[in-house]
Amino acid sequence: MSSGNADLNRITIFPELTPFKKDITSNLNHEIELVREEHFNVVKKIHFLLKNSQDLTLQQKYDYCERQRSFMKLYLNEISRRFLLIKGSSEG
Repeated sequence: MSSGNADLNRITIFPELTPFKKDITSNLNHEIELVREEHFNVVKKIHFLLKNSQDLTLQQKYDYCERQRSFMKLYLNEISRRFLLIKGSSEG
């Protein structure tokens, strides 16, 4: 005689929502990838500007470096978060 707990684990509530959940997850992953790419593109643009602009003052260069640092941190945080998600899903 079973306790009934195993039967509850096999019940799928609203199975019609499963494809919807996959679509949301896929769309969310795509949006995260776009944001990450945008952060990296801003970093590259700032670097190009710093490298090729001879008429910037030291203060302007400093400000651009601070912005570049901020966007690089955002980019690296996203990469780190993605790595941890992938690592966590492969271990479990």
